[in-house]
Amino acid sequence: MSAMTLLLILVGVLVIGGIAFAAGRSSAPDGRESLMRPPSAPNSPPSALTADVMQQVQSLIAANRKIDAIKLVRESTGLGLKEAKDFVETL
Repeated sequence: MSAMTLLLILVGVLVIGGIAFAAGRSSAPDGRESLMRPPSAPNSPPSALTADVMQQVQSLIAANRKIDAIKLVRESTGLGLKEAKDFVETL
């Protein structure tokens, strides 16, 4: 085989692999939401966050306990780490 043939095969494998990877990211096999979903508005509180929990989160932030605030948001809402961190940082 020539070097050009090997190069074309390699490019084809990479392209097909990239397409398969991208297709796999559009919906998770375990039924979770799409990883390509648009981000939620960072200024709006997550729907599962009650007024009491929101007050606790704000108190933790005021006490410089940001990690505890993120944990509380995650436990109360089921948000992922990045989403909960982004929400706490906007407060």
